[in-house]
Amino acid sequence: MINNLNLPKSIKELSSITNEDYPVEKWSGAVVMLLVEDKFAFIRRSETMPSHKGQIGFIGGHKQDNEIDPLDTAIREFCEESGFVSSKIKTLGLTQPVWTSKRQLIIPILAKFLGTESEFLTRIKSNGEWDDIILAPVSYLKEESNWTNANVVSEKPYAVYFCPLTFEECRFLNNTVGSSYVLWGASAKMVLNFFQKHMVNDKNSF
Repeated sequence: MINNLNLPKSIKELSSITNEDYPVEKWSGAVVMLLVEDKFAFIRRSETMPSHKGQIGFIGGHKQDNEIDPLDTAIREFCEESGFVSSKIKTLGLTQPVWTSKRQLIIPILAKFLGTESEFLTRIKSNGEWDDIILAPVSYLKEESNWTNANVVSEKPYAVYFCPLTFEECRFLNNTVGSSYVLWGASAKMVLNFFQKHMVNDKNSF
């Protein structure tokens, strides 16, 4: 259970704690960093998707023309991709934005599923965008030794982080015993940012 994180509740509040490298008013989309009991819920994107096929990420997507608040985008995407109604989640606030490899600014929304882990896995329904659900314990993701990184040289060097999501550590909806996935890219950065920027105080516990 999260205690006293005191996350920003609006774009204006978020902009007050980010620097000029993250112009939050130019956000392109939003994702739901969904907590199901003591685990983060990830999707594995379907192999039939035109982009990012097979990759691990959060429920979410691009904003629509009429959406001016990332909370609206996140909640709409949650309902579309999960089959649940909006009343099944409680949003807790906005977290550190992340640039994607295509230079799109995505805002993660921390939220809690208002139900049990069993209910979540039993009732969730794919809209075709994903083919598996992974529930990764927060305690596992928070452990620095479970992460590796590699330096990428582009216009300027940057690090890419990786974390294995194994059958032994996580719970899968459809995966088989012994197989695993890898969390990396923008979604991995969102997770690391969350721990480094919003969970720096040990009093903030799950």
